[in-house]
Order: sequence, then C-alpha cells, then structure tokens
Amino acid sequence: MKVHILNENIGIGLASYPAGISEINRVATPLDQQKDKLCNFIEKLGEGVAIIDLTYDFLLCNKAMEDIFETGELINRNLSEFMASNHEMEKLMDLAGKLDEGDRTAMEISIKTAENQHKHLSITLTPQMNSNGNIQEGFFCIFKDISHTNDLIEELQAARDDAQIAYQTIEEKNRELQEINEKLHISETRLSELNAILLEYIKATHK
Repeated sequence: MKVHILNENIGIGLASYPAGISEINRVATPLDQQKDKLCNFIEKLGEGVAIIDLTYDFLLCNKAMEDIFETGELINRNLSEFMASNHEMEKLMDLAGKLDEGDRTAMEISIKTAENQHKHLSITLTPQMNSNGNIQEGFFCIFKDISHTNDLIEELQAARDDAQIAYQTIEEKNRELQEINEKLHISETRLSELNAILLEYIKATHK
C-alpha cells in the first residue's frame, strides 16, 4: 500500500508503509518478548512486587502479593488498611518521605491480612519516577513474608531461655551437691577422729 505524503520541499511524493511497518514489527517483537519474559519472571517471584502511588494505594502487584495479603483485590486499596498499627504506618511514611531518586529504604512491618491473619513482613521501597525521570509518582516495593523466620527466632529464643534456666538450675544443684560433699567430708573426718580416739581408748584400757 502506498500513500501520498509531503516531502521536505513541500511537494507530494509516494511512500511505502509496508516496509516501515515491517521494520517497526522487527524491532517491537523482541521488545514484546522481553516484556513477556520480565512479566513472567515477576509473576513467579516468591517475593511480593508492587507499585504504590504517593498516597500508598496499590497500582500494580504480582501473584505473590495476593498470596501474602491473602486477597486478589489489592489494586486501588491502601496499604494502611492492612497495617497492624498506625505507628508503623507513620514510621513507613516518614522513611519514604525522605527518599530521593535512586535511594532505597527497608523496614519490618506487621500486617493483618484480608483473612484476618497477622503476618510479619520486610518491605523495601524505591522511588518510582515518571517517564522523564523528574517527578516522583510513587514507590516500587518488594514485600517478603518473614513470619516463619520470626517464629523460628522466637522458638530459638524460647529454647535458649529454657536452656539458660536449666543451666542455672544445674549450677544451683551442683552448688548444693558441693555443699553436701563438704559436709560429708567433714563428717568423715570427724568420724575418723572419733575412731582414732576410740582405738586409743581401747589400747589404754586393754579392752
């Protein structure tokens, strides 16, 4: 197909579009494939990936985010809806408000999921800039569920505390045994002295 276009001399000429379209397709196809691979990779990540705007509404999220927050309806919902405490949300907003382009911050937060489950997460935020790179539009976020890790840490801490109590109990028992041994030693010494006296008495009395 050929169409009329204006040339540099404001004249009318002919241009062939199929060649141009073919070139565009040739360049666009690898880009589309790369985009599909990237989207597929993000979807399969075990960590939650999301973009939130400056008011902390979710604009985009992967499947892992839905699993972490236990809902498929995250888009346009606000992060504050899930935060376990206002204090943590205020701390997060304060840290995020100090970020400049290229900066990154991380903290641990507690959330209450859509299924009313409490979870402990780590969250990393990076400013999300517009296409020109001069205006911040939101944050690129990575969420990781560390509830199981924290549970293990708490269990290890509890086991450590129990072991410490047991160790102290053993130490106390060892001290008690040492005191008993010392008393027995004193008794044995005293008994030996009495036996010696008795033997001397027998010898002296020829009994």
